[in-house]
Amino acid sequence: MIQKNTVKTIEKYPLFQQHHIGLYVYDPSTQKSIVSHNADKYFTPASNTKILTFYTALKSLPDTLTSLEYFSKGDSIIIWGTGEPTLLHSSWEYAQTQHVLDSLTEGKQILLAKRPYEEDNLGAGWAWDDYTYYFSAERSALPIAGNVVNVSMNDDQLDVYPSSFNHQFSADSQGARLDRTWDKNTFAYNPEKLTQRKREIPFHWSYESAQELLENALSDSIQLIEFDSAFREFKQGEILSVDRDSVLRKMMWESDNFLAEQLLIHSAHEKLGVLSSEKMIQYVSDSLFNFLPSPVRWTDGSGLSRYNLNTPENFVGILSDLYKDFDQDYLFQFFPIGGVRGTLKNYYKSEKPFVYAKTGTLSNNHCLSGYLITAKGKVLVFSFMHNNYLYSSTEIKGGINEVLNYLRENY
Repeated sequence: MIQKNTVKTIEKYPLFQQHHIGLYVYDPSTQKSIVSHNADKYFTPASNTKILTFYTALKSLPDTLTSLEYFSKGDSIIIWGTGEPTLLHSSWEYAQTQHVLDSLTEGKQILLAKRPYEEDNLGAGWAWDDYTYYFSAERSALPIAGNVVNVSMNDDQLDVYPSSFNHQFSADSQGARLDRTWDKNTFAYNPEKLTQRKREIPFHWSYESAQELLENALSDSIQLIEFDSAFREFKQGEILSVDRDSVLRKMMWESDNFLAEQLLIHSAHEKLGVLSSEKMIQYVSDSLFNFLPSPVRWTDGSGLSRYNLNTPENFVGILSDLYKDFDQDYLFQFFPIGGVRGTLKNYYKSEKPFVYAKTGTLSNNHCLSGYLITAKGKVLVFSFMHNNYLYSSTEIKGGINEVLNYLRENY
């Protein structure tokens, strides 16, 4: 009856008749499917892909992340990156990452080894003209300050963080609010359009830019050297950063693409000893996701890529495995909550929150996968995927809300 009536609810919602829809609902207490509607069909998952990255990070990363690795040689210290994302990131208290830098300022000459990042700075299948938007920050071996510049106007003065980019900004009263040259860190801003509200614009990452940012933060000179694979054999220690779970919460609540990409790269560092999201994806697909009913086409950590393809059944499989392996309260802390926090703060509101789920939105595509608590207190795992519509995602969410509320009240 639940299957039949849920499908009827889908079919009666007018906007659901003109695009592709898949829904799978599973009861982990009985290990039975409750609703299956195009559940084995492939969809563009958008940021639901972060669920795969979240799973990978929980299974692969230690409780505290490693910002840098190093060894001392005479009066020098050689350091290299691990792909870890929080060094000088504006979303964490500076004191939390200051100890990372303090660890380097012991009177030694700092040598920054250019450890290879094995892929392009922008992911395959990303929209190339999004490069000036914060959600398309570049990936790198040694991210600094989130690989973005924070910019705002304050009493007609331009505020820039990191401040070392100050000299690379010029005013353009005829231009866009904020812009950057494609392949270099030359920025332009329109004083009439830029306000006190902080704007984030990605900078073009290179080891030279990382060198300048670290020199500015440390007030010390840094020398770039080539990376030798033997460095990791000589490694004497690690410089720890912040706790893993704080990064995962921000990634999931805000659907932060940069953190997702770097967590996947950092997982490759921890498990495979390389900085390659592609190799990590292959490793996880072969070793951790071999229980899924269908193969996954997985291209990046964030879901920005249009090449990603996945099914509602697969997402429910991953979420069910997490629910089996982790305490409910611990697991649910990472998910946006309907009407309460994250990307669901303004949707699926209820006197008692009942939706704990990850959103995924690209133009013409919206997906929602996670956990639903029924009126009787049962936990259901679901994935509701919508592709190729021509209207606002807000209108899609109205129909999703109707279906989820039906399930809450009737199961």
